[in-house]
Amino acid sequence: AEPAEPAEPAEPAEPAEPAEPAEPAEPAEPAEPAEPAEPAELSLEDWVPEKEEWENLPILPDLPPETEYIAPDHPLRFASKLTFMLGEDDKGFYLYAEGPITSGAYKEFQDYISHYKKQNIELNRFMMHSPGGLVREGLAIGKFIYDNRWQTDADQYMKCYSSCGFIFASGKTKRIQDGAEIGFHRPYIPNQEDTDEFVKLMYKKYRPYWHEIDGNVDLYNKFMKSYGRDEMYILTSESINKYMDVSKY
Repeated sequence: AEPAEPAEPAEPAEPAEPAEPAEPAEPAEPAEPAEPAEPAELSLEDWVPEKEEWENLPILPDLPPETEYIAPDHPLRFASKLTFMLGEDDKGFYLYAEGPITSGAYKEFQDYISHYKKQNIELNRFMMHSPGGLVREGLAIGKFIYDNRWQTDADQYMKCYSSCGFIFASGKTKRIQDGAEIGFHRPYIPNQEDTDEFVKLMYKKYRPYWHEIDGNVDLYNKFMKSYGRDEMYILTSESINKYMDVSKY
């Protein structure tokens, strides 16, 4: 066979035209800052921590010692002294207190319990006639009452308002007579303006205690959101069972 003719060498490729440099991109317009989200509606249902977290949470608020929450319309609103004494009725002995809840109230409460215990009188019932006072002292008393499964009572003469209401609500069992009044309102600080932020802070600050004592959510929302510092939501023997299990006597 005849040998194949050698292939013609390929023509060299034309060099590619250099690419036009890309136009620099226009800097992106800065994004408009997002509108801050509205704070979620506060409620007790969305704040139920795990047991381990709960046990390490502070129960008592850290408000200034001079902070007072006295009900403006109460028979004892001008009283300056809190008095404890021993009472007795057909159910046995109980601890009675009358007057504003002032600094040192919790220690005095404990001192009276210890005093009567030495006399072999074991107390497990508490009654208080009070316009309220220092919430941090009232919550300490209420926490003790709940933890020790005390009963709270309100006879026909009792006007238990403000911090006193927080104490009454802590009773593992509760009793009331016709004529008694248990009053609740939102805590405040006398020289602090009630801004929206402050009102929400108060709501959030006291709900750990309210949750701890198994307080009624609807009642908490009502007096925290609907009642101001000079207003009182009063519960009587006729209306109190809407929010807590209380027996009449």
